[in-house]
Formats: sequence, C-alpha cells, structure tokens
Amino acid sequence: MSENEVLYFILGIISMLVLWFGFMMLCVIFEKDTTRGFDEWLNMYESMDSEIPNKHSPNILLGGDSAYCFITGNFIGADVIDNGDAKYTKEFDSWVSKEGQKILHERNDNEAKIILEEWENNDERNI
Repeated sequence: MSENEVLYFILGIISMLVLWFGFMMLCVIFEKDTTRGFDEWLNMYESMDSEIPNKHSPNILLGGDSAYCFITGNFIGADVIDNGDAKYTKEFDSWVSKEGQKILHERNDNEAKIILEEWENNDERNI
C-alpha cells in the first residue's frame, strides 16, 4: 500500500467515526427532547384533570380571556366567566353560557343529560 492509500484509509475511518458520532448525538438530543416534551404534556394533562379551567386556560378560551358557548356557539366574554354566569363542562371540555344552560334544561337528549348530571354531581360535592 502506498502512502496515499493509507492516508485515504485513515481519513475514511475518521470521517465514518465523525458521522457516526454526529448521528448518535442527534439521537440522544431527539430522545431527550421527546421525553421531556412527553413528561411536560403528561404533567399538564394530570393537572388539568384535577381542576376546572379558568379564564386563562389556553385550550378552551380565546386569547386567554373569552370563549364560545358549547351549546349556542355565541361568544362568552371574560366578565361572564369571572362572575360565574358561564359554567364549565369537563365532559365536553367546554363552557356554556346562561342562554346555553337554559337550552340544556329544556332539551331531553343524551348530551344535555350528561352535562346536567355532571353539574348536579359537582354541586352535591360542593355542599
């Protein structure tokens, strides 16, 4: 083997090691980022399960201070949520306005029964 062939062989080995090391680093970074993201998601999900969202809940409200009624589709302002006129349903992950609550009491379908039973159970626990 000539000097050039040995040099190319060594450079080939070094370049393969660099590529392998770079690939392994990307795998470690990606795995760490994915695991961290999943843990954060899991903690968020568990904390959401234990508390009723307020006006700052990003998944339910618009811009952090308003929402749409699940029943009527009408806009609910932050003041309505803050003063307790709108009710939250955990079952459907939504807010219901006063008008929507009246409609629910008049309806006799499964959806209305589920929401009203949920609110009754919550009221009984709070007594």
